[in-house]
Amino acid sequence: MICRSVSVLVSNSPDLLRFRRVVPLLAGWSAVIAALIWLVTGPLLGVVEGHAAEVLGIAWLSVFAVGSVQLFFTRIFGAMAVLVGLRFLMVLGVPASNMGVSVHTMPSLYQYLHAFLPTPAIGEAMRNLLPITAVYAPVMSAFDWLIAGPITGVVGVLIFLGVPASNGALSI
Repeated sequence: MICRSVSVLVSNSPDLLRFRRVVPLLAGWSAVIAALIWLVTGPLLGVVEGHAAEVLGIAWLSVFAVGSVQLFFTRIFGAMAVLVGLRFLMVLGVPASNMGVSVHTMPSLYQYLHAFLPTPAIGEAMRNLLPITAVYAPVMSAFDWLIAGPITGVVGVLIFLGVPASNGALSI
């Protein structure tokens, strides 16, 4: 959803690729989606109770990090960034997230991707909020996983600034 929304919005409005316009839009979008995530996981489903600030913070950092990476892809690939983002962040990120299947039972590529993709960081940070964390005994603390969100966001924005826009697509 984030990949498609950011890429379609920005590729149809190239003037939004300017840094001064896109970062406030992404920050606002991140806040709206973070509130929606908290609404679903907290009051509606009751999965994460009593951790409103933590869920809002993790969700905001997550949406901003993924959105900034998607902005970088949009700057290079234009409207085709939807495919690149879905393949990179979803098809490779979800199996590497260690949420459904242990990453240690998968090919070594996913163990490598687990170290830096935002999806594993999001999953591990949210897992640390659940009451089962005492049984789970995470290897890394929530602080370690929350570092990955801002780093991904900052790296995505810096790379976005470093790549010149050529009509929203990479000219080959």
